[in-house]
Amino acid sequence: MGKFVDAVVRPFMKLAYLTAATTWYDLPRPTGSTGAHASGADPLRVLLIGCGPAVGFGVLTHDLALPGGIARQLSTETGRGVDVDLIVDIELTARGAYSRLDETMLSRYDAVIVMLGLFDALTLAPAAQWRIDMSALLTLLEFEGAPCLRTFVLSVPPMPEIRMLRLLPAWIANRHGRALNAELPLACEGHPRTSLLPFPPQPAEETSRFRGPKTYRAWARAIAVPIAAQLTRPDDAAPPVDWAEEEERIRALDRLEILDSAADSRFTRVTDLAQSMFGTAASAITFIDRDRQWFKARSGFELSEIPRDGGFCDYTIRADSAFVVTNAVLDGRFADNPFVTGYYHVRFYAGYPIVSPEGQRVGVFCIYDTRPREFSEEEAVMLRNLALLVQDELWADSQQAAVK
Repeated sequence: MGKFVDAVVRPFMKLAYLTAATTWYDLPRPTGSTGAHASGADPLRVLLIGCGPAVGFGVLTHDLALPGGIARQLSTETGRGVDVDLIVDIELTARGAYSRLDETMLSRYDAVIVMLGLFDALTLAPAAQWRIDMSALLTLLEFEGAPCLRTFVLSVPPMPEIRMLRLLPAWIANRHGRALNAELPLACEGHPRTSLLPFPPQPAEETSRFRGPKTYRAWARAIAVPIAAQLTRPDDAAPPVDWAEEEERIRALDRLEILDSAADSRFTRVTDLAQSMFGTAASAITFIDRDRQWFKARSGFELSEIPRDGGFCDYTIRADSAFVVTNAVLDGRFADNPFVTGYYHVRFYAGYPIVSPEGQRVGVFCIYDTRPREFSEEEAVMLRNLALLVQDELWADSQQAAVK
């Protein structure tokens, strides 16, 4: 039987896939890989790796697809903000995902969701090799991820019956998908921080020609609830700077080509908005170089850069959540800071990190005031949303530069 599959069935399936591929790629789906976000303080960081349902066929934004649904449902279940980053592709395999993770900082994530196997089922990839590749991927996630990282592997879903892709014999792909699913428990063996979850059943058919937001919302609920139950709240204390990763952070910053660039009204409008919204003396978008904090945009002061050592923003890039100082005079880390004791008379600070497309914390969106004040959870959410606006613009600029 194995020789027959190798000689006849597998080449036939590959030919059927290639014949249907142009139609497949013409289906509506989100473009880019900016991920999805759900508002809230102290956000969970989630990485979604996948093909098939993870791609988002049938909708034009990731917010309406599975990433957005998972972000919102996890936020509902945990009461926290959620950021979902993506490694998704129509033809992504376990081996391909392993290669893509080389440039991903896994230590920043709380959870990874793996949704692979549909493309392997379509092309009849050898099940034993697929198990080996999946096990290698899970080993990499455990080795490179933070000690608290949890990985959730979804079973291979059934091949959808798509009118435009009838040249692909779904029953053959589904039979092979079941064979791949039989290998998944073996692939997950020896990975104590990995959980295997069943892929949710297809909800009632939608009126859209492929699938739409209703389907993704239903899938997201079924996926996010068991994941939320296993995620624990991390320690609120900001970790120290990991100097072993500092050079990679600087390289990520250099790749953005943002340092010492010209003023940009897009960013200044956001700092002006923040100063007005929070009623603070100043607001800034700061990028943290080796020994300086450089301001891409600022409102309320005229400095273009300050020393990094001992700065408020240097503390902010040590963690993925908001960093707040309600009264710097009473904080031993900043009581003797010249910006506290000197002309600028800083008392209050709140900042939220800005990350590069690779996941490195390269900058900060922050606000300052000359009087002590409290900072509510609602205000922390607003600050994060403004930081994400800046981050989205930064990533869009980076993608445009890569195309040129």
